[in-house]
Amino acid sequence: MQTTSVFESKESGLGYGGWLRCFRVFNGINWGIGVLVVLALPPLFLLTWENNSQNDLNLIASLVRFIPGAVISFLIWKSLLMKSDKVPSKIKWLMRIDLALSFVAIMLIYYLYMRGYVSEKPAPILFGIIYYVVCSSYFKRSKRVASYYGVNS
Repeated sequence: MQTTSVFESKESGLGYGGWLRCFRVFNGINWGIGVLVVLALPPLFLLTWENNSQNDLNLIASLVRFIPGAVISFLIWKSLLMKSDKVPSKIKWLMRIDLALSFVAIMLIYYLYMRGYVSEKPAPILFGIIYYVVCSSYFKRSKRVASYYGVNS
């Protein structure tokens, strides 16, 4: 009796690997960094609570920026190992939500920066746009994705 692991595909020999595995590792790292930031900032917030309200607002702005990305990265990371033809469209949908939440967070932080509430200008969203375009086109055109998740994915 022969069994196949979750990382192998019998049909074409293209299993779970290559850029698909790299994409999962990248989202795992992004999730890990997001969790570390989310866990590290509240103690810093409590330590500087009475000293400087400007630092408090900067820390809150950082949390607003990191929490959605960490949650979406975890959902993508978890979804990648499910072998279903709906996974690529779900991942594209999650990436769109991540891009939209990043845009809203950056606009909010930029507004607060222009009003003088936050002292740090937000990072540009260009990397998020490039990431979305590259990854969504990969999921659309990749033979490995079609082999692993199904031709109609």
